[in-house]
Amino acid sequence: MVIANEQFAIAVLESCNFYRFSGYAIAFWLTPHRPQQYQPGTTFEDVVNIINFDRALRMLTMDAIERLEVAVRSIITSKASIFYRSPHWYLEGSRFKSFAKHSKFIAKCAGDFDRSKEVFALHYKKTYTAPDVPPSWVIAEITSFGTWSHLFENMAARQLRNRIAASFQINHVTLEKNLHVLNVTRNLCAHHVRIWNRGFAFTPPLRQSPTVLIPALSGQRFAAQAGMIWVMLRAVEPQSDWTRALRDLIVRYGMNATTMGFPANWDSDPFWGI
Repeated sequence: MVIANEQFAIAVLESCNFYRFSGYAIAFWLTPHRPQQYQPGTTFEDVVNIINFDRALRMLTMDAIERLEVAVRSIITSKASIFYRSPHWYLEGSRFKSFAKHSKFIAKCAGDFDRSKEVFALHYKKTYTAPDVPPSWVIAEITSFGTWSHLFENMAARQLRNRIAASFQINHVTLEKNLHVLNVTRNLCAHHVRIWNRGFAFTPPLRQSPTVLIPALSGQRFAAQAGMIWVMLRAVEPQSDWTRALRDLIVRYGMNATTMGFPANWDSDPFWGI
């Protein structure tokens, strides 16, 4: 590997961790197996460029997932409150498939609520004595995305599940799978894990519905994650320019999109709305 600026390399490795750096450097190996030899002309800056790209990609992905997370919580609470005509609909165990999972959910909500120092949580504790926990839209603001993913999975009313899923222009089975995948991807991004050329263990269904067709994408690569995110994001934010920002990011860092599972000329496909 060509190291033109030794002081720059030392500074990068002090803050990046050599083991982490070498994980990105594998992309430049001459062969996928040892001995560790780099392709001719590989520079230290080439690896740093990918590290910086991956960081920017995680931030862009988290931006989309954050928007979807807020939307998921809001849509579940509003649709369920109307469906059951109660702001405390989530307390009734008969509305869920598994009593054990529901009990675990209630315990999680109660614990998160007890620990919360948010102004709205303190207001409820000060103002009301029953129920012990607040309306679902308050709980939605103090519990994790994973908690709500499991809640949706445990909902018994198929009609309600489909009403929620329809807001994302998919069916309830697809939404359940997508929420699980989104939660895993969210955690990967939050823990600064490499995602640009990752083989994802949990992959979304690539045919969302008869009316929403995703182009051919590698199911275990980031492209499939992007396709799933875009199907849901454009349903709740029709004016979103997320895919344009994704394309611009790939171009700015000079990345090969095929290593991420995208087909050639992927950005010209009408699906992406670029």
